[in-house]
Amino acid sequence: EAAFQVWAKRHNNYYLIYSWSKIMDFSETLQRFKQICKTFPEARKKLIEKKANGPALYSVLHKEISGIELVEPKGGKLSRVIAMEPVLYQGRASLPRDDFPWVTKFIEQAAAFPQGKRDDLVDCASMSLLYFEGGFKKVKK
Repeated sequence: EAAFQVWAKRHNNYYLIYSWSKIMDFSETLQRFKQICKTFPEARKKLIEKKANGPALYSVLHKEISGIELVEPKGGKLSRVIAMEPVLYQGRASLPRDDFPWVTKFIEQAAAFPQGKRDDLVDCASMSLLYFEGGFKKVKK
């Protein structure tokens, strides 16, 4: 499953602006990534995880779209979520108050984590927050 999120940072707080995931092939992933970049042109950093189709996606897009970084977070999904507990407990990460379907999907995945069938949105969120908090470096090409 490919997961995409758009986060905003203001001062020391983080806001989930958009979240989306779906099982799709490389071509669909490529088109969705481009669409999200056009929809949110103010997003300066675009992180691509160095797993599955990530390196190929980076290879195709890094010269076309500015701000793309190939990243490889350390540890597994559970350890990354645990690393973000201080941010969450301090209330520095927020979801929209509006009842968008993607907010419900994110909350359902988070509530079921780590035993849920899907966890890509939770993993995407923890990686984004880790990046903001300086928890990992970008990958050298």
